[in-house]
Amino acid sequence: MNRITPLKNLGQNFLQDQNIANKIINLLGDINGKTIYEIGPGMGALTNHLLNSFAKVNCVEVDPRAIEYLKEKYANYNNINILHSDIRDIYLTNELQKPITIVGNIPYNITNEIIF
Repeated sequence: MNRITPLKNLGQNFLQDQNIANKIINLLGDINGKTIYEIGPGMGALTNHLLNSFAKVNCVEVDPRAIEYLKEKYANYNNINILHSDIRDIYLTNELQKPITIVGNIPYNITNEIIF
């Protein structure tokens, strides 16, 4: 499994610092058994923690290289769904009937679009 390099045109900046990943995960509180949407999982720095908390993790990734990497890396997990899509094209209206958590190391160039 080879690491992939970030693409500037996608605004990628793969999270590598585990201290930062731990801080982000800790801010989520108890996510055991919750439904999580992770935006842009990249190399899986946050995904590792999410899966180990027994959350149902939906990784939304636009980069096909990262999709291949994640599918190989997490092939033995049954609480993950890897979606090859742009988060801006996913409508969570059905999901909003139940509590969900959205997390990610979101590319700055799409932050406003996601929030609004």
